[in-house]
Amino acid sequence: MQAEAIISSLELAVEKIGDPAPRVYERLFREQPGLEELFFMDNDGGVRGSMLQQCFDCIFDAIGEGVICRSVIPSECERHVSYGVEPDVFFSFFPVIRDTFREALGDDWTPGMAQAWETLLADLKHHTREAA
Repeated sequence: MQAEAIISSLELAVEKIGDPAPRVYERLFREQPGLEELFFMDNDGGVRGSMLQQCFDCIFDAIGEGVICRSVIPSECERHVSYGVEPDVFFSFFPVIRDTFREALGDDWTPGMAQAWETLLADLKHHTREAA
């Protein structure tokens, strides 16, 4: 049920807004203004797109077998510390994704989606803590 709710929220939002990357990064930079300067060389959005895709890969893995995210999240979290991104700030990208999709869905966001995302975020947060 959790997987279905997450997938449904992602699919419905993409149907409504298309590529979510601009909205995700607009929210991220609004909530974490210091992060925008880290993307100063990302002129074509390739780094942003890759980072968002890796987060989606972790999300789909976490609602499935949960194998990849157990190693990718702690590894990426530690790597981002070298850029000055602390683990809590690193993790904040996942709630930003959720909030962007929730906003895009508006009244179509269901209690089931909200619960599924809360469960997912708790799981992803656990992997982030493993790196801290």
